[in-house]
Amino acid sequence: MQRLTAGAYLALGAVVLLPALLALAGDRWRPPPYELWGWHRGVEVLLFSSDDERQFGDVSRAVRQARDSHRRGGRDDAPAGAGRYWRPQR
Repeated sequence: MQRLTAGAYLALGAVVLLPALLALAGDRWRPPPYELWGWHRGVEVLLFSSDDERQFGDVSRAVRQARDSHRRGGRDDAPAGAGRYWRPQR
């Protein structure tokens, strides 16, 4: 280290600092993630995460509709005679 020139020290500093600076700058340019959290067996879990606001809106609306439908006693298009929990055949 004692025999390095000033230019070598500058290059070494740039090699060390440049990735850190790019990571910080990239973190600021990236849009914040939209996250959907829920509770499962007493633990809070991440259900869905997206950078796309429209996609997040679609998913959260679908989850809300499914939850409300379940609270009303099931889906409107459930076959007659289906039990409390109905799932479509795949």
